[in-house]
Amino acid sequence: MINHFFENFDAITDYYNFLIAKTKNLEYVGITNEWLIDNYYLLVEHKNNIVREKKQLAKQVKHSLYMNNAIKKIISKNNYNIDFHKLVKELNSYQHENHYFFSYKEITFIPILLLFNYVERLRELCEDEKSKLVTKDFISEAVEKVDNKEIAIGDFITTDFDFSENFDYIYELNNQLKELGTRSNKAFKELNKILEAHQISLKEVLNEAYQSRIDNNILISNLFNDLKEFFELTSEELFENISLAEKRLMRDEIYDHMTVETKNMYRNRIVKLAKKAKLS
Repeated sequence: MINHFFENFDAITDYYNFLIAKTKNLEYVGITNEWLIDNYYLLVEHKNNIVREKKQLAKQVKHSLYMNNAIKKIISKNNYNIDFHKLVKELNSYQHENHYFFSYKEITFIPILLLFNYVERLRELCEDEKSKLVTKDFISEAVEKVDNKEIAIGDFITTDFDFSENFDYIYELNNQLKELGTRSNKAFKELNKILEAHQISLKEVLNEAYQSRIDNNILISNLFNDLKEFFELTSEELFENISLAEKRLMRDEIYDHMTVETKNMYRNRIVKLAKKAKLS
């Protein structure tokens, strides 16, 4: 799990460098990619924290699989838009619905699991965005090769072209053909004719591709806004709001006024008693 995080981070870093090269070349990379450029530093800070704690985290991973399953379901359901109160509510519901109550070790690992899953989703998003940019570059190069002659659809679409798997390609092709003015009139007619033959509506293709870009922009804003919040999560807050054992200890007024160190002594004692009774 930890190694997978570093693999995801490296892949995102490669894409970040790819974007930086484009911006230095004065190429527009889009709003979604600008989010990554502006907030990449957050990933670096999180990665540095993982590097510092790597040995300790490696010991905890084996205790986190069940919690990780819960985290995956919750963040996916909420489109990676989770504030503290929503996280607590969802995890408490998960415990009661599954008759499984998280241990102190599992709860301690929550911020790390959130980070790992968010970075994995960000890598997937980067791959999708890179595919869009590569498609855009491919069509731009094809347009340049045509020079000043009238554009024909055969210059961009081969006979074995799979329309159902290439909506982004059609979307980008449509955008660049528009910029060519009357030179592309013939190509537009041919494109619509081919799409009709495949029972595909150009309008629906464009709407779907446009919605995909909106969805990606919303997703990346959710991801980075939450990544900022993860720095604020503390074990004490998580224990108090999620741990069943902690909630019972908090019924004691004296416990509520103890120092964190003293509370940890009580927690460790409970864990040892649970293990001795084979309840943990």
